[in-house]
Amino acid sequence: MTAADSGVVRETTLRTFHGQIKQINELFEDTGISDDDQINAVESIMRMPNHTSSYNVKRLQMDR
Repeated sequence: MTAADSGVVRETTLRTFHGQIKQINELFEDTGISDDDQINAVESIMRMPNHTSSYNVKRLQMDR
């Protein structure tokens, strides 16, 4: 058990979030897509129901 306010959960969450951002950046690397269009694409995927989100990310990768 960890002490209150130890920051363990926050650090894990930030590490996971950092990994997700890294994957998104790699997905769009060298595509020539503007930052704004990249953000719009990711936001669109995130707004989709959970059961289709992973499918759409895989499709984005295949279309690349």
